[in-house]
Amino acid sequence: MQTRGKQLLSVGAGGATGALVRELLGHVDGMPPEIGILFANMLGCGLIGLVLHIEHRLHPHVREFNAAGFCGGLTTVSGWSLVLVRYLAADEFGQATFFAVIGLVSGIVALLVGRLLAAGIESVFLQLGRQP
Repeated sequence: MQTRGKQLLSVGAGGATGALVRELLGHVDGMPPEIGILFANMLGCGLIGLVLHIEHRLHPHVREFNAAGFCGGLTTVSGWSLVLVRYLAADEFGQATFFAVIGLVSGIVALLVGRLLAAGIESVFLQLGRQP
């Protein structure tokens, strides 16, 4: 299979897996779907941060599966936007503002935490004299 075909297959497989995980998170018993969307976005952003820190060590297809595929399928701007529009349509401006701010800030923080986590893991391995 050509390199471009393998790349597309990696992204597609990752995207499908990420979308399935996102859907499962949106249907956890006792948890509102909005919380599942926020959690999926935070998890995806954290994983992107981690992958960005170690991407130079990953095979291109693994990187594409994880970053463009899995994290792209897991995170959802469309679902997040839909929740915001529903809050606005119901004149729940406080809820909409809170959800917008918490979604944006938590995603950025999760990405930074993912990068810090990757740097910490890398540091431990380097201190042990091993390549991560």
